[in-house]
Amino acid sequence: QSTASTATSGSATTLVAPAKPTGLNGARIARSQIQLTWTPVTTKTDGTSTYIGTYKVWRAMAPIGTVASTISAVSYSLRGTAPAPSSGNVQFVDALTDTGTGNDVQQMNQGNSFYYQVSAADLCGNESLRSDAVSIFCSFNGTLSSDPADGSSNAGNVNMRLAVSGSEQIVRARVRVPRLDDPNADAYFQEVTGLTCNAPCNISLGTWDTTQVAGGAYTIDWEVETQKGCIQTKQTSFNVMANLACQITPTNPNLSPTNGKPSTQNKELAWDIVNNAGKPLDIYLVEVSWTNILGPHTLVNLEFPLGTAMLPFSCTQTASNTTASSIDCSFFPLTLFTSQTINMSLTWDLQIVNSSNVGEFVTIRYTFQDDAGATGSCQFTVKPDLTVQ
Repeated sequence: QSTASTATSGSATTLVAPAKPTGLNGARIARSQIQLTWTPVTTKTDGTSTYIGTYKVWRAMAPIGTVASTISAVSYSLRGTAPAPSSGNVQFVDALTDTGTGNDVQQMNQGNSFYYQVSAADLCGNESLRSDAVSIFCSFNGTLSSDPADGSSNAGNVNMRLAVSGSEQIVRARVRVPRLDDPNADAYFQEVTGLTCNAPCNISLGTWDTTQVAGGAYTIDWEVETQKGCIQTKQTSFNVMANLACQITPTNPNLSPTNGKPSTQNKELAWDIVNNAGKPLDIYLVEVSWTNILGPHTLVNLEFPLGTAMLPFSCTQTASNTTASSIDCSFFPLTLFTSQTINMSLTWDLQIVNSSNVGEFVTIRYTFQDDAGATGSCQFTVKPDLTVQ
C-alpha cells in the first residue's frame, strides 16, 4: 500500500435559495422591546432540504394602517440576525430606542407602526425572499373617563380623576391644564408614576384650586401610559366660573361647656359668621383641620345655627381623621342671607383647650356660591386663646 496522497478540501455549494420564511408574528412585550417569532426554514425553493445558518431581520416605519405591500424594500433596514434554533420557532427581540428626539418609543406613540420582515440565509451565501410583513403598533384596550366631565363647569377646589376601562396595566397618569393667557405655562399639572393600576381602575390626580386662576373656558389634557409604553390621551373642556373674594367674616369665638370635669370642658367651638357679600351665599363645603397638641381628636358635629345639628342628616363627612375633616353640604347648603349673622359651632369628642389655655389651633375653610353661580372661599384660624387670624 502506498503512502497517502496530499490532502485536499472542498465544500458543498448550491445556487438554489432557501424557501421564504413563514409564520412571522410579533408583539410588543415591554416599553422598549418587540418580540418576533417565525417558523424555521428547512427546504430550498426547489423543495430539497437545506440548513439555515442565519436569519436576517428587517424593519421599516410607516403610519399606522399603511398597506405593507406599498412599502418598498429599500425602506427596510437590517435590525439584526437570529441563529437557527435547535428546536421550536425562531425568536428575535428588537430593542427600541427610548431617548433622544424622535426615538422609537416616541414614534410609536405618534401614530407610526413598525413593519418587520425576515429572510433566511444558508451556509452557501444564498438568501431567501423576505417573509410577508407583520405590523406592530401601539394599541389601547379600553377608554378614559374624566372627572370633571367634558363641558362641565365649577369653581373652588375641583377633584381631578380618571377612570380607565379595559384590561391594560397603567403605570403612569398625567393631567395638564394650560393657562388661558399663556398656553405654554400650566394652570394645573399633576403626574403620578409607578402605578400598578390594572384596568378597570380609578386614578386620583389631585385637586385643582381654581380660585388661583382666572375664570373662563379651559382645555384639560389627560394622559395614561401602559406597561408596554403605549400612551392614550384624552382632551376635555372645563369652564372655571368666576371666583369670589372672601365674603364671610368670623367673629366672637367661644368655647363650651365651661362647667363640669376638666376633661369634659371646651369641646365645642362656636363663633358668628357674617355675610358681607350683599347677596345670599350658600356654603356647600366646610373643611376643618386642627393640631393635636392635647392628643388625637374626632370631629363629631357641625351646628348651623347653634343648636341645629347638620351631621349626619343634612351634611356628610366625606373625609375624616384625627387631624382633619371635610364636610359636604352640597345637597342641603348652609344658606347665609344678605347681611345675616349666624352663630355656628363645631364639636369634638375631647376638649380642644385645657384649663391652662393650652390647646389646638383650629382652621376652618368655607367654600361658598352666590345666586349667580360664582364661587369663593374663606379661611381663618382660631387660636387656643380664642383670637382669630
